[in-house]
Amino acid sequence: MIKRASVLVGTLIVTLLLSACARGPARTDNDTHRETLAQNEKKPVSTEVVRNGQGNPRRVLITYFTYPDNTDAQAIHSKEYDVMASASLNVKDGQIIGNDAMIANEIARETGGDVFSILAEKPYSADYDAMIRDEKAAPRNEKRELKSHVGDMSGYDTVVLVYPIWWDALPAPVTAFLTENDFSGKALYAVASSGDSDFVDTVEDIAELEPDANVYEGFVLRHDEMDETSDAVRQWLRTANFMK
Repeated sequence: MIKRASVLVGTLIVTLLLSACARGPARTDNDTHRETLAQNEKKPVSTEVVRNGQGNPRRVLITYFTYPDNTDAQAIHSKEYDVMASASLNVKDGQIIGNDAMIANEIARETGGDVFSILAEKPYSADYDAMIRDEKAAPRNEKRELKSHVGDMSGYDTVVLVYPIWWDALPAPVTAFLTENDFSGKALYAVASSGDSDFVDTVEDIAELEPDANVYEGFVLRHDEMDETSDAVRQWLRTANFMK
């Protein structure tokens, strides 16, 4: 069952994290920009649920998938594309963080929820050009094993799933995560990042994979709106009555 938001929040609600991949990555000739990115490193990522110091009074799990967490190198690079625009990357305190991780962390900060990164067993190439080629060539229903697992879901009543729109679809590790876990009776909110698309059919795909969950459309945040993450999250939480 899908429940759609009844209130639009600017262009952020009903429009959700690597879909320049969906419509075509942005090219750049800015070598200085690429060199600056290479000087930064990825933030270490846990394969387990990261507990919130606030004690998680609302029993919320914020789970997310992001490309930077799923590479096998400390730096992400490209000769052809502007990876900061195309790969949903940001640099914060000298470390590379994905747009979806930024959104998930902000939701956790506002709700007191726990955070979990969906990690594929086989990492994606840190060469963004190679990753694009591999993903375009991959079958639509490609299966990916996961190396991170939540385990016991009984402590959560609400799950927020944050993900990028890849070629108008869910990334394979997100599908694997939904297949692996049973959210029956739980509220499941879809939140996404995108280059220029809306949810496309991803919310319907989530509902099909989790038929006994109460699936809600959250919001879509575009790559060029990442500076508005905090405001977008707070506005969504208010309009969705999430904090009641």
